[in-house]
Formats: sequence, structure tokens, C-alpha cells
Amino acid sequence: MRRIVLYSILSLSLLNGCSKKDTPAPVVKTKTQLLTEKDWILVLHQEKPSSASTYTDLTSQYRACDRDNRFVFYISGVFEENEGAVRCSGNSQIVETGIWSFQQNETKIRFVMPSGTTTATIETLSATSLVITYTGLVNGVSYDGRQSFSH
Repeated sequence: MRRIVLYSILSLSLLNGCSKKDTPAPVVKTKTQLLTEKDWILVLHQEKPSSASTYTDLTSQYRACDRDNRFVFYISGVFEENEGAVRCSGNSQIVETGIWSFQQNETKIRFVMPSGTTTATIETLSATSLVITYTGLVNGVSYDGRQSFSH
């Protein structure tokens, strides 16, 4: 009888061990994967003079046909701004194209476009959010910008 109880306990232990499911480790994506796997839509654009403490929201000043544009980053280092469903121009899908690259251990992103070169600091890059900040110069006045994107 003692053997039967011992075998029963061992059998239950083995069955419990077999039915236990291991939780797979979460997949950690690289910054390149996060940036390139889906299109991004600008949801917030703010700027301020560098000497000021508060930003001004410029998003509402965008034309409706610009608000739904999609920003596509390719693994090859090319990016495009593409027309969304509401088009500003009936002929071309691509609004602007350029080259992107990570800088300074993937803490910054550099954009080279026909209109010029900009290097922005990456504040957030996740599966759902991209936030960049940058500094520019217009008519001798330094300004800071912040742009937030989502999918």
C-alpha cells in the first residue's frame, strides 16, 4: 500500500511538472526595429524660443491634409513623409524623403533632407511612441522644438 501511495505522489508530481507552462521571455526590440516596423503619425508639434520656458503648440496650425501624413523609416536608412488619406496634392504620395541615422549610441537621430540637416535627441522611442527634441536657428533666433509621434 505504501508503494501505491508513493507511486501516486510521484505520478502527480510528474504530471504537474509537465503541465506547467514556461512563460517565454519578453522580446526586447532594438531601436531600429521600434523605429522601422510601423508608420508614424505626428500628434504634437511644439516650439519655443530657447530662452523661454513654455512651448507653443503648433499642431493646430497644420493643414488638415498634413495632419494625417505618415512618416516611414526604412532599415536601409531612408525615410519618407507620405500623404495620408486627406491629400494636399493629388499627384505624389511622397511629400519629402531623406536619410536617417542614429547618432551618439542611439540617443540621437540625424535627418539629412534636401532642405537641410537636423539632429534630434530621442526623448522616447517605444512600440507606440516616438518623441524627439531639437534646436534650430531662424533669423538669428535660437528655438527649441518637440515632436511627438504615434502609430
